[in-house]
Amino acid sequence: MTVIAALASLTVPAWRALHRAGSSKAATSLVMDSLERARGEAITKKRDVWLLFRHSVGSGRDSLRIVSRGEEGYVPLGAWVTLPAGITFHDEPGTLMDERPAGDLLAAACKNTDPSDKEVFGSVMFRRSGGIGIPAQGGNRLCIGMDSRSKGAVTTINLARASGRADTAASP
Repeated sequence: MTVIAALASLTVPAWRALHRAGSSKAATSLVMDSLERARGEAITKKRDVWLLFRHSVGSGRDSLRIVSRGEEGYVPLGAWVTLPAGITFHDEPGTLMDERPAGDLLAAACKNTDPSDKEVFGSVMFRRSGGIGIPAQGGNRLCIGMDSRSKGAVTTINLARASGRADTAASP
């Protein structure tokens, strides 16, 4: 019984570390896929498309949503997609989290709910060419960071302004 207890005490921390790494990778994949989906939508539909980032301060349940500009206004493309538990958008000044969406865009994205004062929104807009339209040239840095509370690391996703393509970088 003692041997089993000793083995279990060694296994649990390793399992938690593996789970945290998996959550971080899942969040990165989710954001990268959403960026590519928004970019692809802009190119194929020949209309401006936004990806909105919602940081819910204190809740640890951040999310994102794609919104397209149609002929009759802004149209959300699907529901808000929530990041894995414990992963939040890094609310760093001068990044895409500092790029607050326009009021009518935010209203369309938050249909049926009012944003609370504990929510911070960021955004990026893809032009019909697939390149970045907002933030405009010389604006905020084209990156979004994600914090892992349990891991203590920030994963940064960077965007190329001309192509709208994304890549990642991890920092300790």
